[in-house]
Amino acid sequence: MSRWPALVLWVALVALGCGIGPPNRPDLGAWILDLCTGRWGEHPPWVVAQFWWMGLFPALVALLIQPDWRARPPAWPFLLAAVVFGCYGLLPWFFLRSGPRGAPVAPLGGPVLPAVLAAVGVVFLAWAAIRGDLLDLPRMFLTEGFVWSMSFDFLAFWILSAAEARARTRGTPWTWALLPVVGLGVFLALEARRSRA
Repeated sequence: MSRWPALVLWVALVALGCGIGPPNRPDLGAWILDLCTGRWGEHPPWVVAQFWWMGLFPALVALLIQPDWRARPPAWPFLLAAVVFGCYGLLPWFFLRSGPRGAPVAPLGGPVLPAVLAAVGVVFLAWAAIRGDLLDLPRMFLTEGFVWSMSFDFLAFWILSAAEARARTRGTPWTWALLPVVGLGVFLALEARRSRA
């Protein structure tokens, strides 16, 4: 993603995700701890799945932009910020980075790691589809500030990953990345296989 679209996306994300949403629940810290540690019994499966997909997205985007990790400024502080803050912490790097952009994908470890991450995404999707009520997600989006913010963060990651996949493909259809998380993992695995051929 080029500089100015990244800046516009970041400003929109901050404005929508932090500025106008519903309030956070009083026990937000305990709720997030439950989501992180597997105590999901009282929480809607679709919200749990989205939360964990938000953990997979930074790892997949890190593999996607790996050829540019040594750009200036270095990507690693922004990737670490993305683990906690999502695209809120990552998008500024796309605005600040200098040098050539859009180098072909060369995921570390070849196709295995992105394929595993995609498989984990499928597991969470299947679990939520079997155990959950899809309407829980829009209901909580309108009433819970954290879900509101996480949903816009998810959308920003989705836009960013599709734009980066389109810029970096060697021949694998970038449209795989239009399927969030799972499609991005498949795209990266196929690109890694192609680069080894």
